[in-house]
Amino acid sequence: MFCEDEVAVVVAKVYKIGFSASHPIYIDPTSPTAPPDPYVMGAFPANAHWIKTTGSIVPKPVCYTRNTVPQIQLMITADGLTPELLSTLLVKATCSTEAPSTPYNATLPATPLIPMSSGTTNGYGFSLPIAASAALPNQIDILEPLKIDWEIWDNTGVVWTNATANTPTQHQVYVTLGNSTMPFTEQHQFRTTLDISCRQAKGIADAALVPDAIYSAFATRNMHRYPETSPATTLKYWGDIDLTEENPYTVMSLLATRDGRCGAWSRFFADMLWVQGINTIEHLSIRRTPGSVLPSGTDALITTAVTNFNALPDAPVANFNASVNIINIPADYVPQNVAQFMVKNWTVEANKFYKLISENPENYQSLLSPTNNGIGVNGALPPGLAAQGNNDPYSLFSDHALIRINNKIYDPSYGTGPFNTFADWEVASIQSFGAFINYGSPSAFLLWIEKNNTDTTADLQLFPSQY
Repeated sequence: MFCEDEVAVVVAKVYKIGFSASHPIYIDPTSPTAPPDPYVMGAFPANAHWIKTTGSIVPKPVCYTRNTVPQIQLMITADGLTPELLSTLLVKATCSTEAPSTPYNATLPATPLIPMSSGTTNGYGFSLPIAASAALPNQIDILEPLKIDWEIWDNTGVVWTNATANTPTQHQVYVTLGNSTMPFTEQHQFRTTLDISCRQAKGIADAALVPDAIYSAFATRNMHRYPETSPATTLKYWGDIDLTEENPYTVMSLLATRDGRCGAWSRFFADMLWVQGINTIEHLSIRRTPGSVLPSGTDALITTAVTNFNALPDAPVANFNASVNIINIPADYVPQNVAQFMVKNWTVEANKFYKLISENPENYQSLLSPTNNGIGVNGALPPGLAAQGNNDPYSLFSDHALIRINNKIYDPSYGTGPFNTFADWEVASIQSFGAFINYGSPSAFLLWIEKNNTDTTADLQLFPSQY
């Protein structure tokens, strides 16, 4: 604005921008246990989504629900910006996008600025939240970028200065289907979770179409943290996982270590639905069910295995006794956990024993003994079902995690499905069923194959599970 003698000029600069009533977005974790931090930790103007510092701009992502009106605040700074001068100033702006982003155009009407400090050096002024003239797109979307051209003008209507030197501020705005609130304390709307969710389902307004659209990313088995694209940072299922690591079943651990088990991958998919406001998600756990050789439950499976083992003509342990030699069963032992199922692919025969080199998945590639040792036939372990970031993962389990939504079953760990029935999943995924036993001192480990999966009847059972 020119003073009355038309000599002095005061130039205001945009210092901070905040998006009010937006959903919090959490920074991707670097530790599986440290509390995660949101990008914006408090109220404007102390905390903002866009900050201009000396020589740099710090932009932070924004998230709103579709068809809502963004509320935007501005903070300016300038040498010589006194409270008296601020009392005459207004701020206004125009918002827009460019292809390939979804078209969005809106204005921020002229609004008074409020002084923040007295004095004549580095004065500050800020606005209250300004409602845009148009709602955001009525669909899942990402505006990248949303551009805002700011103008500061006095109350006579004479333009004073373009507050961004004719360069609009730029913002990444995620638009979700519904209110993206997470109901559990262990859930957080991480940047990666939100980005994949919105990017995969961009343009969708029908909730029924969202799960399959998001799941198409899982089907690639090539997922990454935001904004990583290098194969070196691919998120993995049972990749280089440390079995002693705390909570390898959480999304936070998956993103921090880039490696996780089935619980982490099922929660990862569920969180992508939660951020879209979809909460009709069933968490499922799979365990072995009683079969023809399991008359009284899975305790009978180990009994049958031991009986068959003792019947071998050249049993490797003299005077084998189940009560003495079956070891490492804790007081809170759950019978189902002795039953095992094998994810494809295995070459094994029913009612045979196979000697395991080790019970540790780290040694899984040499899991089956190359010699007979009088315990049935040799077993081959060809490449298994490809999983997330891992073409041949660990595949011997006592349980597994799946997601069911809209009566369809998804296996996020392997990126397979959706399946119309649980039996369809089992036919596509499971090779064999059996039991894991150990005996002797030092322990030897045996895998008994009860039967191979040769029919379309489900031998495993689904149980409701918690998040």
